[in-house]
Amino acid sequence: MMSDTQIINELSSKLALNKKSVEAVLKLFGEDASIPFIARYRKEITGSVDEISLRKIQDLQKQIVKREDRRNAIIAKLLEQNVLNESLKNSILAANSLADLEDLYQPFKSSRKTKAQKARDLGLQSLADKVKKFSRSEPGLFSKYLNATLKTEQDVIDGVIDILADEVNTNVQVRSYLRDVLQKHAYITGKKTKIEDPKSLYKDYYDFSQKVQSIPSYRFMALERGEDQKIIKVGFSLPICPLERLSKIMGFSRNQAYGEILDKALSEAYKKYLCPALHREVRTYLREKSQERAIGVFSKNLRDLLLTPPIKQKVILGIDPGFRSGCKCVVVDPSGNFLEYQSIFPHTSNCKSAENTILKLISKYNVDLIAIGNGTASRETEEFISKLISVDSLSRVSYLIVSEAGASVYSASQNAIEEFPDLDITVRGAISIARRVQDSLAESVKIPPESIGVGMYQHDVNQKDLSEGLYREVQSVVNHVGVDVNTASYHLLSYVSGLSKTLAKNVYQYRLDKGQIGSRKELLKVKGLGPKAYELCAGFLRVPQSKNPLDDTIVHPESYVLSQELLAKVNVSLKDFANNKSEIRKLLETKGLSFFQKELNHSSIAIESIYKALVSESLDPRDSLETPLLKKSICKIEDLSRGAVLQGTVRNVVDFGVFVDLGVKINGLLHKSKAPNKRQALLDQFSVGQIVTVEVEDIDIPRSRIALALAK
Repeated sequence: MMSDTQIINELSSKLALNKKSVEAVLKLFGEDASIPFIARYRKEITGSVDEISLRKIQDLQKQIVKREDRRNAIIAKLLEQNVLNESLKNSILAANSLADLEDLYQPFKSSRKTKAQKARDLGLQSLADKVKKFSRSEPGLFSKYLNATLKTEQDVIDGVIDILADEVNTNVQVRSYLRDVLQKHAYITGKKTKIEDPKSLYKDYYDFSQKVQSIPSYRFMALERGEDQKIIKVGFSLPICPLERLSKIMGFSRNQAYGEILDKALSEAYKKYLCPALHREVRTYLREKSQERAIGVFSKNLRDLLLTPPIKQKVILGIDPGFRSGCKCVVVDPSGNFLEYQSIFPHTSNCKSAENTILKLISKYNVDLIAIGNGTASRETEEFISKLISVDSLSRVSYLIVSEAGASVYSASQNAIEEFPDLDITVRGAISIARRVQDSLAESVKIPPESIGVGMYQHDVNQKDLSEGLYREVQSVVNHVGVDVNTASYHLLSYVSGLSKTLAKNVYQYRLDKGQIGSRKELLKVKGLGPKAYELCAGFLRVPQSKNPLDDTIVHPESYVLSQELLAKVNVSLKDFANNKSEIRKLLETKGLSFFQKELNHSSIAIESIYKALVSESLDPRDSLETPLLKKSICKIEDLSRGAVLQGTVRNVVDFGVFVDLGVKINGLLHKSKAPNKRQALLDQFSVGQIVTVEVEDIDIPRSRIALALAK
């Protein structure tokens, strides 16, 4: 088993991080500290290791543990088989990867008797060794081994070939070389089968070939999906023949007396054993790499969606559109509280009644904004609303289209039933749509992250890995934004550092029982919330009602004394700060960070964190981001023309392009070839929710496709 020092050294080397920093991080992980907590409140200990590096340390540590567990399991099995000699043990201990370990274990892996083992049991190993060495043929060599089982010389030769093929197959150098050749030089191919492809979804892969080394993740996943549907047959081709090199590795020579036997053994090992096994291995490698990329894409898009700036202090009319069953309309107040529900049928002859209902709701509750779900009947409902609010008397009212992804999952969940036990499932969905506008983060955390449609092939990836990756992203965003402990749902609280679902419910219930939580310190009165959980969660929970103004900042309670010392350097008390934050912020900024770092006998990192927290005008980092695009009028696909320039909202970013909502029935595609920077990943150039100005390059109405370019 690797020592802690060896693990630290490997992590440090592979991630190019300071050894002391890695050691400190691992110690904090061992104490169950969360990544958001370490990144924000333990900078002094870790040397300011950021959240991305913390994730890399965590992930690589898991891979190392997995490798070491496998190494120990292999050694234990070899000891059981009584085949572990010193040389083999040293090779296993020196192996740096799972692939190397499996290569070393390959000869001992099978529990059933192979052809080679049966041949060895018949005493043919010594003959196989002779065949490898003889430079001249020996008359009657094979007839010496005839017996009741080996009745002909060909039987003997076949047994020798089985043994030699097994030796080629289990040779570590052979497998390593061939693996390297496949990864660097092989092509992955796709061929059309006889199964129909009605919508030509896989047309690009009917006769496909691309180097393994350069195939994008989305193409590989498309190939695998096509193969799952039996429309595409996936294979490999290798433009070079590796047999000659494999022969040299094995020490085989055509000049040897039994060259034909050696060639046949080599060919059999290559075709029957090595190629199938290593093709599977390469596909596994590509699959894992592609899934990791897909999860990364989903995570980044989810993060951007959750960071959508909230539209505050607005009364929202949320509409879940539909044809036959009508449109479900709800009104929620600025705090997201449900006020009223009505059902309308604007897409029937009863249109006038629907107009009157909407106008009454707008007037009765002074509605500011209408949120329309983007599902079935969305565009028709948008057209109805656009015409209705176009009159001067409703000029203050605007609307926007909201993603419905996951709304149906939430509305049927136990969470929704507990929140609205007396409401129909469709009404709960409309409430979710309205609340997403007010605070995308607070509402989206109620939905399983994998149900929010901002990914790429998310249904084809390992769902456990996807859930874990998305949970980590949601937790990161929730703690980055912070949570008002007196308004948050327990779903939102459950993502806060240090709070399990049980503790989150306890905090929520305590608040309900007491009316409100008066200070961070009061959290220690919550059932089950001890000093450790308090340490991890307190800095991420804000209490605006607290008498201590620091409870409404990101300053951790452990740094309150230092915060007071900092304020005292400009003759300011906590009471002064609470009563006149704006003026005191200006005073602190006038003095500047360097002044306090010189005056206070504390680490510069700790002083900087507190200083930035005190001078920050906004507690919510989303306030500095681009707000959603509000609309007054509709645009149809038939209204578009080549060269038209208009604004749109980015709905999804994948490796091959950016999907932009233009307000028509389908999203336009800005292909990666149209990106400003061809060498930079699209995820680094665009984000979900971003407002972009684009030019329509092409429109294909029958295929429902719109090609876009960025407007110049």
